[in-house]
Amino acid sequence: MSRFVLGNCIDVMARIPDNAIDFILTDPPYLVGFRDRQGRTIAGDKTDEWLQPACNEMYRVLKKTR
Repeated sequence: MSRFVLGNCIDVMARIPDNAIDFILTDPPYLVGFRDRQGRTIAGDKTDEWLQPACNEMYRVLKKTR
């Protein structure tokens, strides 16, 4: 069964059991302090403090390959 989940990845994955996910599609910010023409920024684009915890959770929830 395919399912899309929207939310803060660390919070969402904390509720998922180990080895439960087949595939994760992610598009993290590039950490370049981006601003659009109106001056808006992208959440999480100024610091990478969230990146290691997110990667740890992705590793934990992804099914291990053989």
